[in-house]
Order: sequence, then structure tokens, then C-alpha cells
Amino acid sequence: MGTYDGERPDHYGFTFPNAIESGQLDNRVILANQRIQLRWSEDGEQSAPFQVVEAATMDNQHGFLTTYFFCLHNQQPVVFVTGTTNGDDLYVRTSQNSELQAGFAKIVTEKA
Repeated sequence: MGTYDGERPDHYGFTFPNAIESGQLDNRVILANQRIQLRWSEDGEQSAPFQVVEAATMDNQHGFLTTYFFCLHNQQPVVFVTGTTNGDDLYVRTSQNSELQAGFAKIVTEKA
């Protein structure tokens, strides 16, 4: 389920894009041991360093939720993923799915 098809994906109480737009995740997202600020952007044209343009949530093979954030980090396409299940912070990392990364990069460069 993703924002790209008009849905509102939910990751254990964080509903997207509202959790980003409302500030619910401000100072609560951690990437590589650094707190980052995600900003929702319909078109990726903001000046924020981490702009989320789409989000998608799915069940993984173990019954837990996995959420993908399709982002522009300093205007470069990157897909972040989280499997965080509880706590106040949402830990994200760069997705290791090379097909997903390449597909998103292709979409971004074709729109540019």
C-alpha cells in the first residue's frame, strides 16, 4: 500500500504522509546514528535535504511491517527503508534492494 496509489500507508501508528506533514516524526528519524528531518514534498522542489515524495508499507515474510520512503536526499534519488516496530524513534537505512533504487532513480531522472 502506498501514497502513489492514493492510499495512506500506516507503519505502526505512523500514517503517511500525515506523520511527516504534521511534524509527528520531527526529531524522531535516525539514519546512520544521526537524527534527520524528513519533509513531505509532492514534487521534490523544496530546499529540505530529505524530501519524501512517496511512501509505501507492506508486510514482510515474518509478519512485520516494512516501510519504504522514496526520497530526494540533496536532490539525489534514494530509497530508505524501516522495519522499526516500537519506540519513540524511527530508524531508517538505505535500502539494499538495487532494483528498487535503480527503478526510483530512473523515474526521477525521466521527470527531470
